[in-house]
Amino acid sequence: SSDLEDHLIPNEKSVGRLLIEVPKNTSLIIGVGSGTINDLCRFLSYKLNIPYLIFSTAPSMDGYASMVSPLIVEGFKRTYEATYAKAILADTQVLRNAPLEMIHAGFGDILGKFTSLTDWKLSKLINNEYYCEKTVEFVEKARDLCVKNAEKINQRSEEVTKQIMEALIISGIAIGFVGYSRPASGAEHHLAHYWEMDAISKNISHPLHGNSVGVGTVVVSMIYQLMKDKLPKELTPPDPEYLISIHKKVGSIYSPKELGIPKDVFQDSIIHAREIRNRYTILQLAHELNLLEKISRILTKKFYG
Repeated sequence: SSDLEDHLIPNEKSVGRLLIEVPKNTSLIIGVGSGTINDLCRFLSYKLNIPYLIFSTAPSMDGYASMVSPLIVEGFKRTYEATYAKAILADTQVLRNAPLEMIHAGFGDILGKFTSLTDWKLSKLINNEYYCEKTVEFVEKARDLCVKNAEKINQRSEEVTKQIMEALIISGIAIGFVGYSRPASGAEHHLAHYWEMDAISKNISHPLHGNSVGVGTVVVSMIYQLMKDKLPKELTPPDPEYLISIHKKVGSIYSPKELGIPKDVFQDSIIHAREIRNRYTILQLAHELNLLEKISRILTKKFYG
């Protein structure tokens, strides 16, 4: 018996099981749940050409309004083309009573936009990558509203739960605007994916995606800080101390050690997470300047002593 038996994983087995169970005359798929349920229903909906809607039970991740499904196939997390939900139903009374860890995860996914938007701008400045100011402003506005009310999260305030859910949905819409996940996902997500795939390969449970992203955001902001002399002048990366102060307000985890990431996995992730996606981030710049090894040692010492 493994640590993971009670966990539903969005992998071949789950997709196969759904295909076995789905009645032939199904005309609508209704998902009740959060991340994994949504990813599976969306993928099924796309493959079978049957519309789906999601009744959200937790404001835990930003995939509700997305059009792709991250699935774990042969132990590797990849994003598969899928479809939009016909409707996202979210009742704040249900959302605010979700486990606090899941609300923290949604908030962590929103904090990730501090570094994902910085990575996007970095690539615009260095590679002349397409960059949309309107999309950036749209995401920042939703993000900053959540941050402003961060200390109300643990009181399960209905107002801030609604703001988190809205920001998570807006993040998905922003991805739709530009046609790929650039505005929502940068190096902080690549670290989170690396940690997650490592845990799955060892058959041990991993933190919620958003909690990993929240930690990854702090780590990536520290990489930016270590590289400040090497950055384009127009770039203003988020300050790690500021991000940590937000985490402290919420009571969410900001250290990879506290999150349960093994020391060697953390050090390897700084060096190799950039290989997960073909996307330019601060990790790629650090690699080009031959700084990743050094940065990985500095940060591992900082977090793990």
